[in-house]
Amino acid sequence: MASAIEKPLLIYSDIETDTFQATKILQIAAITENGDIFNVHLNPNTDLPLHCTNITGLYFYRGNLYKNGRLVPSIPIKRGLREFKRWLQSFNKPIHLIYHNGFSFDAKIIVKQFLKHSIKFPVNVLNIHDTLPAFRKELVEISDHRLATLAKFNKIELTNAHDALADSVALKEICEAFVKTKPIDIYDFLNLYVKPVDFFTKKELEKLNKNEPK
Repeated sequence: MASAIEKPLLIYSDIETDTFQATKILQIAAITENGDIFNVHLNPNTDLPLHCTNITGLYFYRGNLYKNGRLVPSIPIKRGLREFKRWLQSFNKPIHLIYHNGFSFDAKIIVKQFLKHSIKFPVNVLNIHDTLPAFRKELVEISDHRLATLAKFNKIELTNAHDALADSVALKEICEAFVKTKPIDIYDFLNLYVKPVDFFTKKELEKLNKNEPK
């Protein structure tokens, strides 16, 4: 008798960056559907734009990263990416990563940084989902679909917006609360907008190769 197909582990994730162009990742965070947490801040080794500080509270001073006046333990990006990879691999099962606005932002950036630092993306991460277009499709009664708006609509507390861990936790709780009110399960909802990791890897690899000096 054939064994049942193993369901992937759902992991909700977010990143914080220095700018919308995302020249530097400042924080990587994630939470599994079972509540396991990953959270790391990355040292930018340079001053951050004022608008980044205004949004996230993060700033660089004398070699260290601070948030709202308090020192934040931070590590080099290459070490941070390797720790994230080890954490994802530690579950020893297929993983689907879930981001809000992931196709346009998070997925491209995280994959690009793995390529840039010559770190192989964990092979057990198969797909990436984007909840922004999914909510736009399924929740037409609200005017915008920012995370804060979705949190309010679904009565989820979001007290530390633009912190990657807080946003990851909120995204998980929003998705889980939303599907309880609809005739759709969490997998069907998330699968409305899903792409394989290879899609982003090929796209970002093409961009990096174009930018290499001839």
